[in-house]
Amino acid sequence: MATGQSEGSVYQLKSGKNAGKWVGAVVTGWRDGKPIRATRMRDTEDEAKKALRDVLNDRDNDKLPTPTTWTYGPWLLTEWLAHAKKDPRISHSTWIKYEQAARIHVAPVAGNRLVYRLKPEHMQGVLDHMEENGLSASSRLAAWVVMGKSLDCAIDRGLRKDNPVRSRSVTRPIPKRRPINVPAKTAIATLYAAIEGVRLEARWRLLFDVGPRQGETLGLEWAAVDLSNPQSAVIRIAQQLVKWPGSHGCGQGSPDPDRPRKLLYPCGQRRTNLCPKGTPSYLAIKEPKTDSGSRTVPLTPDTCHVFSALKRLQAKERLIAGDAYKRWMLIPVKRGPELDHYRVAAYDETMLKASPRGARIRLFDPVFANDDGRLINPFADWKAWCALLDSVDLDHTNPHAGRHAAVREMLDAGVSLPDVSDLIGHGNYAFTKNVYGHWSPEVADTARDKLAAHHARRTGKGAPGRRRRV
Repeated sequence: MATGQSEGSVYQLKSGKNAGKWVGAVVTGWRDGKPIRATRMRDTEDEAKKALRDVLNDRDNDKLPTPTTWTYGPWLLTEWLAHAKKDPRISHSTWIKYEQAARIHVAPVAGNRLVYRLKPEHMQGVLDHMEENGLSASSRLAAWVVMGKSLDCAIDRGLRKDNPVRSRSVTRPIPKRRPINVPAKTAIATLYAAIEGVRLEARWRLLFDVGPRQGETLGLEWAAVDLSNPQSAVIRIAQQLVKWPGSHGCGQGSPDPDRPRKLLYPCGQRRTNLCPKGTPSYLAIKEPKTDSGSRTVPLTPDTCHVFSALKRLQAKERLIAGDAYKRWMLIPVKRGPELDHYRVAAYDETMLKASPRGARIRLFDPVFANDDGRLINPFADWKAWCALLDSVDLDHTNPHAGRHAAVREMLDAGVSLPDVSDLIGHGNYAFTKNVYGHWSPEVADTARDKLAAHHARRTGKGAPGRRRRV
């Protein structure tokens, strides 16, 4: 049945492996003087006509993508990952997770399909394949995010008109929230006694008092600590210390057949510090991920005195060590035109003086350092935490457990949930309520009062009493 080139045609195949099936075909555009045809194959004539009408509607409403030769795998691993790496909203550590999810999980399953022909069932197939292989909901969620963001980018570049990941038939994985591992109150009291008098007592008291994250604590500078009045001492948290991963300079890596999560590089080494042309990892200072991460937290008078004692001790150590005492400066590293982070480097007076105006190289005076001025990296801090737990015969946990303990103490002291959310730097109050709301006496008291009042109104007999068993 031919109806003209502009309206398309429906015909039945007479031979081949698809003989007997019906095809709807229509010219949707022109490229280099040649027609671009869209075809839809169905089992019956009515189904082919319906599919053809859908194509015509999409063409008339400019919803048809421009056909290209891009397959999803190369597009994902080259074009989109390069685009995501330059996006200031995506941190480097997050980009590494995206790269692993794209390379290990998404590309092998859906990578051979044309970008403009991807459908919701292809996206769901990736998630189903991961679930069948026993991968967690968190891993599946990372793949879901990668597919959604990459196809949003494809839409922006005119490769697609819609995003199949946003379809209702693609189920967003929801990871189960792990139970919070928080030390018992008796354990915290034991730890308070154990840290008394140790060199880095201030580091642990700050953790148990207001619960800053590990990177926020190690990235503190003395300029952000106000100890002028013990009754109103505060700390301004506006940056964090992180270990910045290095990179190979010998060429593009390829998947290791024996270890799919790892890459093989032309230099024959996996570690970046062993690559002759590579850039080794280094410590860096960066801003918090969200605006709420920048905050001011109070210090109790006792903790203020401990910080003052640490400051005096560091001044004494610096005087004794002299030129051997390590000093540091921050060198800005850009990501495109914007500042991304600062690289922590040994102090170089010549480099500091020679830096042009606006280069923003500055000194870095850390609050927490070793007795010779060396920085405490996150791994060394974790080992110190484990040694502290061993000293009081407690099981090893992540230092983040001290943050949970601080939240519990603040709630027990009567600090409201919104104020707790601000003090610990959560992005939104709803997250704090979901995680810690069951600990809040304020929530329980409010619910109890409302239930008692409702019962009194319903029965007219005041607060409910215990029913007698007969």
